[in-house]
Amino acid sequence: MIKILCSLITGLTISAQSATIGPIWFIGDSITQSNADGDSSGSPRKSLYDLLNGAGHDFSFTGHFTANVDGLPNTGSTPSTNLYHYHSGISGSFIGANSFGRQNMTAGIPNWWNQGRLAVAKPNAVLVMLGTNDTNADNDVATAPARITNLVNTILAQPGALLQSLSLKSHPI
Repeated sequence: MIKILCSLITGLTISAQSATIGPIWFIGDSITQSNADGDSSGSPRKSLYDLLNGAGHDFSFTGHFTANVDGLPNTGSTPSTNLYHYHSGISGSFIGANSFGRQNMTAGIPNWWNQGRLAVAKPNAVLVMLGTNDTNADNDVATAPARITNLVNTILAQPGALLQSLSLKSHPI
């Protein structure tokens, strides 16, 4: 699995001392969508919520839809008021183009940028958890780094997205 932590800035500086983080965008496959492990208390979104909330940070989640609310609190029924249910995790998705008929996450980004909560809350931080389906299906694994680079560049090409820092980490499952 390839994990990318990418901080996008839309007028806010995030630092270790800052209590304000702002909107966080999760992009990924079933792990991000939180329907693969059957444990809503241990998913990435719920775990990060618990850590940040417990530390007193000001944050929300953003994304284009709300599949699997993951035990997160409901703060409202509109994209402006529903602060924690939104994400862009799609079960079975691939980093980019594939011959398996699965969601191409890179291709979806330009459309999602103005859908759901992303229409009203652009991300200050992006967490990408993709690559498991590419690896499991042997979807041209050698080009996965280039496809991740293309995904990040696609995010950065969206109006108002600026790169502050990038940390690449690769971890086998």
